[in-house]
Amino acid sequence: MSSISPKLTVIVCTHNRSAFLSNCLKSLTEQSVASTDFSVIIVDNGSTDDTKAVCDGFLESNNNFQYVYEPKLGLAKARNTGLALSLSPLVAYTDDDATPAIDWVELMINRFECLPDDAVVLGGEIDPVWEVERPEWLSDNLMRPLSARLAWDTSARFLKSPEWVCEVNCCYRTGLLRKYGGFPETLGRKGDLLLSGENYVNEQMFADGLRAFFDPAIRVNHFIPKERLTKEWFMRRSFWQGVTSSVCAKYDHQAGRNVDYWQNVKLPSTQDNWWAILDQGKSSASVEEGCALVANIGYVLGIKNMVIGR
Repeated sequence: MSSISPKLTVIVCTHNRSAFLSNCLKSLTEQSVASTDFSVIIVDNGSTDDTKAVCDGFLESNNNFQYVYEPKLGLAKARNTGLALSLSPLVAYTDDDATPAIDWVELMINRFECLPDDAVVLGGEIDPVWEVERPEWLSDNLMRPLSARLAWDTSARFLKSPEWVCEVNCCYRTGLLRKYGGFPETLGRKGDLLLSGENYVNEQMFADGLRAFFDPAIRVNHFIPKERLTKEWFMRRSFWQGVTSSVCAKYDHQAGRNVDYWQNVKLPSTQDNWWAILDQGKSSASVEEGCALVANIGYVLGIKNMVIGR
């Protein structure tokens, strides 16, 4: 690692995906800014493949790269491990199966230099890289659960509720993220369970008046595996998103924030509603509508503490 304090730290959390990780790290060696301007912390979250060997290869030729092994499984835990090691005023996150554009770091640094102090997090656009052809039923709105194509705007601007930044392409003010305790480790994804509340910290910051900014010029490519391009995967993902929302709602309630638990929660009330969840071939509803219904089921069951496994 360089002795010069970098302007930005990139944190890449990885778990048993060395083949993807290599492409991600290669893209970070090709950035348009000098290597002294940024550092890269690779957090190996309990990998049992050849991740360490892949990382060693990059560490040998890149003084701004650092490797750390985090044995406690959990995406939020891995992100916080990297956050604790960061020495820069900005900390950026991307995924091990993503490849940031050549100007990714440069644009993040430059954009934050122009933003007011209440802009705590910056997000960009995500271009999908499909392993197989995109299904016809996959609507533009359903791209977002895949961490692809946010498409909030074609121009840079502050985000409005309920818009959000995505963890595969985001950057925070390090001090503020630490002030709020980093990413909540009780909510984050662990293994194959699709809970997705690591970024609940954003909602806490926004509740206190801090803001998020979106710049579509800041881009990453994100690999979308064929296993996620099934209706069954989307239904499962939507259910756990509903459970996540219920847990976040409880945290809001405990913090004294106003939470509407039951308003606007549409549950399946017709045969067609149930077929939208159980068998799309028998339903007139879209996959998107079925996902919304199953997310509401997850939310209600979560509110009533009827979900086992966490």
